[in-house]
Amino acid sequence: MGSESSDIVIAVMGVTGSGKSTFISQLVEQQVPIGHGLRSLTAATGVYDYHHPVYGNIHLIDTPGFDDTVTSDTDVLKNIAAYMSGSYKQGTRLTGVIYMHRITDNRVSGSSGRSINMFKKLCGDDAYKHVVLTTSMWGDEENDAAKVRRETELKADEGFWGLMRSGGSKVMRWKNDSSSASAVVEHLLQCRQIYGLPTLQIQRELVEENRDLEDTSAGQEVGRELLEARKKMLQDVQDLKKEHRDALRTRDYELAEKLQNQKQEMESKLRKAEEAQKALRVDLEQLLREKTEEFEKKKHKELRDQVAEADELAAKRDKELKKLNEDLAQSEVSYQELRKEFAADRKKMSERDVKRAKELAEYEKSLKDQYEQDKQDKQDSLRRQQELAQEIEKAKSRKNLLMALVPSVLGAGVIGLGIVTANPALVISGGGLISGAAAGGAVGMS
Repeated sequence: MGSESSDIVIAVMGVTGSGKSTFISQLVEQQVPIGHGLRSLTAATGVYDYHHPVYGNIHLIDTPGFDDTVTSDTDVLKNIAAYMSGSYKQGTRLTGVIYMHRITDNRVSGSSGRSINMFKKLCGDDAYKHVVLTTSMWGDEENDAAKVRRETELKADEGFWGLMRSGGSKVMRWKNDSSSASAVVEHLLQCRQIYGLPTLQIQRELVEENRDLEDTSAGQEVGRELLEARKKMLQDVQDLKKEHRDALRTRDYELAEKLQNQKQEMESKLRKAEEAQKALRVDLEQLLREKTEEFEKKKHKELRDQVAEADELAAKRDKELKKLNEDLAQSEVSYQELRKEFAADRKKMSERDVKRAKELAEYEKSLKDQYEQDKQDKQDSLRRQQELAQEIEKAKSRKNLLMALVPSVLGAGVIGLGIVTANPALVISGGGLISGAAAGGAVGMS
């Protein structure tokens, strides 16, 4: 991201879990790399952008959130201050700030209370009109009585949003959709047209007034909280020491050991609070140098991790490649074996086919021979039938002729001979004799 005046930069702030990242994701398409000297200022922040049809490029800064650990507030403040003031020094101006707050929080305390106090000190009164106080987690019950009541309390409470509203801040609802998210951004763009670009109090104090971080309004707020936390921790340590001595005196060694562990844990927290207090004693140059070094270390670590991951992937790939080559070699062996088996099977099939073809030819020949034999037998049978039919016809003709001659010849001959018989054979025989005699007589007579 450059420092062009046409680019619009909006910071999104709030406690961890207030919905900052989700809010941003409903507006942008992808994360973009940070250009120029701002790269080292965003080690603990995320910069995302999208294109507005009217205003052009819009960059959204996802800042780290304050959590429930007081000592971590120092790191969060240093990260935010480094980006806000470093970018301001390089000529990049904010258009406005979106502050996210969960409407589901029943009360304002702990990290929420510290966060809003820190936010006020970071912005300053003059920048309030460039701030949108955005409530999240409305869900489908936008008119839920409890949520509406909490929203009213937030607006009215001078210790929370009341003072900022009086200074020009706008309270808006984000309904977990892109439409309401766009409406929040549109309001800040309108403020830019009306009021110009703001200078946050932390930017003015670090860049223009050259203060150390601990001397800024936000630094003093963190320092005050750390001082109160240290006082309480010191008192807790003293109380634990006394209780530990009492436990030893009464020979309650189990309790004494438990108290000793608690005391050591509290002393560790106390040392961290003291270190956090000392960490605020930096000016802007030291802060930017420190964050640049942190960024470089982070990048080097990321690079080492990427190299290690690449080496691991390469080793895994080589292992897989080796396994693949082994599988391919085995596949080649299997393929050659299959080819041999196929050739052998094909040879066997060829031999079987020749044998089967021969058997089929023999079978076909036997069928053909049988057919020819059957055909010849049928023809012979037909011929015999025809011959028999002719013989029968001849017999019928002789019979008819005989039957025509029998009445005249047989009657005279039989009567003349005095022969009476019913045997046809004799009749035929006699008839033949008579016929012959008659024929002879006829010849003699002629």
